[in-house]
Amino acid sequence: MKVIAFNGSPRKNGNTADAVKLVLKPLEDAGVETETVTVGAFDIHGCKGCGWCKEHRGTAQGCVRNDDPVNGWIKKMAEADGILLASPTYYGNITGQMKCFLDRAFYYAAWGNDGMLRQKVGASVMVARRAGALDGLHQLNDYLMYNEMLVASSCYWNIIFGHRSGETAEDAEGRMVLTKLGENMLYLLRLRELGGDELRPAFVRKQNTNFIR
Repeated sequence: MKVIAFNGSPRKNGNTADAVKLVLKPLEDAGVETETVTVGAFDIHGCKGCGWCKEHRGTAQGCVRNDDPVNGWIKKMAEADGILLASPTYYGNITGQMKCFLDRAFYYAAWGNDGMLRQKVGASVMVARRAGALDGLHQLNDYLMYNEMLVASSCYWNIIFGHRSGETAEDAEGRMVLTKLGENMLYLLRLRELGGDELRPAFVRKQNTNFIR
């Protein structure tokens, strides 16, 4: 089994990286392979809404844009059993780089690949100095739920607090919450493995009903 984490922070070793490590540790201790991508360290283009990946469903191997790392990350998502999304709180929400990446990757997963992420295990984490993390957490979870993923939870919202690098070490409750999140991800991964493909619901292609026709 493999879990890939996407860190929306531009700081490779900041508080969000610490939060990711807390979630991944129970998985690594159980022998699950993990990898972390620092999304915020790259210049990422946003989705243009061109619909190319949807028009080329079945043959598209990613987004039509190929001048940043997003298509490589999409491939990693396809190969993983679990996906962890994490971001610091910027103006009450996730970082711009993370939003650009998620819009393209998850739209492709839902429309260009006929449900690439269905029944994979997903989880989200936000880091905040003081407030705004709940809005960001809801936004991250929206990507997971839109793609029929099995969303792991903990005993509180998946948030940890810290401003300067290293301050998340002082949030005892937050650290416990994220550790439990990792344990619950592991549980879902094991259930998914035991269930096998024969228990998965049949794939049904999405159908749009627009409010204005």
